[in-house]
Amino acid sequence: MSESIRIDLARLGDGLPGVSKRRGGEHYEAAIICLTSQSHVSGVKCKVKDLEETRSELELRWSEQVTTQVENSWNDLEEATEKGAAGIAILVILELTEYTILRRAEKDTGIDYWLAYQRDVKDLGENVLKHAARLEVSGILEQNPNNTIRRRGKRKLEQSKFSDKTRLPAYVLVAEFSIPEVCMVSREVS
Repeated sequence: MSESIRIDLARLGDGLPGVSKRRGGEHYEAAIICLTSQSHVSGVKCKVKDLEETRSELELRWSEQVTTQVENSWNDLEEATEKGAAGIAILVILELTEYTILRRAEKDTGIDYWLAYQRDVKDLGENVLKHAARLEVSGILEQNPNNTIRRRGKRKLEQSKFSDKTRLPAYVLVAEFSIPEVCMVSREVS
């Protein structure tokens, strides 16, 4: 494995075609709440694995301090885990794939986001309407033998089949905050 890829979580606040700056800021805050609740500090290493082996290692960085006000805003750690995992997933997709977030998916599609090619967004700005892939995200604050990221990843991969009629590749990212690590799996639709 090569050296760690440095990821600045504050990048979430820059916005993307399918993530406003304010929504991205929420994902940023939620991610650092989850990481600091597990006693991590900026610079923590995070392995990105498929179902079997490590694909990459990230160095997660942030500069914002978790104040009492921020803690009070995210007192529901289940919600923070969901939003923080989405933030981590967004950054992993940007860094390790050719995709970006195009838009939030509708309910009952089995996914959370529609993805577009980063190159298309650069060429066409925010007028990109063509979906290129799908993304389902899940988060675990602290896994246990009954709730592992690999088990959740397999379940979420099955869930993504609800939108297989699109014939687009499906990505599933499960972020776990206590270790931390990310399970990233994908499948093609034939």
